[in-house]
Amino acid sequence: MYTLCSSFNYNQQKALALQKDISIFFDPQAQIYIIENIPYALEKNIVFAVLPGIKGPPSTPTQVITQPITYKNNTVIFYKNGVISSGTVYLLDTFYNIQYAITNAVGEISYLRLYQYDAGKWSII
Repeated sequence: MYTLCSSFNYNQQKALALQKDISIFFDPQAQIYIIENIPYALEKNIVFAVLPGIKGPPSTPTQVITQPITYKNNTVIFYKNGVISSGTVYLLDTFYNIQYAITNAVGEISYLRLYQYDAGKWSII
């Protein structure tokens, strides 16, 4: 999960520096993400998944989450102007104990937020 967060930060900065859009494609069936045609595995004991009945998005949880990736076409885009396309990636430890979410604020300035679900609510970590 922290490796994926680092990939988000790195690719946002890379898009700005190179002045070109960069994408990360998520494949929840294969449990990988792909950056510039290179597949990356998630960290050990972490999968794209959602515990049943949890509501999201984390900042205003109003709807039951049904998919672990909410980015359009399972792809987050880091635009050359620093903006990140809106969406959330939900991650779960394989022991089904801890639910995480990586999301970004929607607006002119994009920044990432990492959440953990515990005791029935989302908290920023």
